[in-house]
Amino acid sequence: VKRLNAITAQLASLDVAAAPVFVVNGLKREELIAANSMIIHELYFDGLAGEGDPTGALAEAMVREVLAHQPSTDSLTDLVQACL
Repeated sequence: VKRLNAITAQLASLDVAAAPVFVVNGLKREELIAANSMIIHELYFDGLAGEGDPTGALAEAMVREVLAHQPSTDSLTDLVQACL
């Protein structure tokens, strides 16, 4: 947010008619990048602050992925016996 505010302040104080095009383009590009970074940051942390357990399709996908990567008891037993 500080970065975005600094860029916005620079753009506000800039005489766009007199400034070189590459300066204006650079500041506008940096403004876009900073705004996108801020939005992504807020979305990420909003997602962490959810209440309760996931439900519906998200919960089903999470269970499916965990079970797909969870070794069976037999394979763990075979692995231990192979190490002995």
